[in-house]
Amino acid sequence: MDLISRVLTSLVCKAGCGLHMVPLSRGVRLGIPSDREGREKALSLYQPQRIKAKIYVRALKLLLWSGLAKVLPGQKLVGAGSQPEWLVELNSLGVLYGNPGHRAPRMIMSYKGQEGWEVSKLILAPEADSLLEREATVMKAAAAAGVPVPLVHGVESVEDGVMLRMAYVDLKGGSFQDEMALGILKNLLLDRKIRIRDWIGWETVERELEEQIGEIKARAAIRHGDFASWNFRNSDEGLILLDWEYGEVEGPSGMDLVHLLSQRFELVEGYSSTDCISAVLGELQKIEYQRYLQDAGWAGRELELMALSYAYVTATGQQDQSGLLGEVRKRNER
Repeated sequence: MDLISRVLTSLVCKAGCGLHMVPLSRGVRLGIPSDREGREKALSLYQPQRIKAKIYVRALKLLLWSGLAKVLPGQKLVGAGSQPEWLVELNSLGVLYGNPGHRAPRMIMSYKGQEGWEVSKLILAPEADSLLEREATVMKAAAAAGVPVPLVHGVESVEDGVMLRMAYVDLKGGSFQDEMALGILKNLLLDRKIRIRDWIGWETVERELEEQIGEIKARAAIRHGDFASWNFRNSDEGLILLDWEYGEVEGPSGMDLVHLLSQRFELVEGYSSTDCISAVLGELQKIEYQRYLQDAGWAGRELELMALSYAYVTATGQQDQSGLLGEVRKRNER
């Protein structure tokens, strides 16, 4: 049994509740509780982007609504024991885990807790404490800048890991367009400039980038770090931004915009590296994006900004974008 399965079994045993573990996509698993409201909260944790996965989730909801959960694939985890302090209602605990893209094993949990319905990220790694403390700090900075984020309750240690407790946000349906994120990007801008060489992340990418990029001065910003469509949700408060694990309180502006566009073309639409670069460059020429780039200090330097973003995402192990970086280098050589 792998680490995350062992911890999950331990949690269920301590809580004295049962979970029906349903396979989703790419090794992702969803633990559905017996509580009806808890089921809805747990299902909302999974927000697929691809059409097949969306159809699967709709069918899953229909089966649960019809009372036919027993025909679902997967296994049933049942336990009995003492419940954790943060869990108020035993059968409300739902779990999403198994994303292979994360750098450390983790689970996202929904449950009825001390502050009402909560959602927590549990990371199982030695550095989990510093990771989640940083995420909480960045979220609070973003909230102070007027960006809608979940309310942070705190960071606390649990067996085999550390959890970031937040208020549960009821999400609504609706489509997402890249342009919808511009208002958030503008709110994340800070009233000062930063020389790329003085940015704490420069030492990570210095070997991969041209020397002149380090001398560029751009406007500083609160960075999200994984500014992609699947981290945006519609709620009663409007568009809300989730999952700030890769964020920082002060970094170069513009990188989040490049990441947003690149993720859509490369991961969601399946473009090749060459076509993705062409598509991102084309999008960045739109007047609304050009206004943002002008304000951020990157107008006319789109390729340098893209190189910085791809090099950093690759160097930090978040995602391999070396192919995109190679295509940018080819364009710079022309």
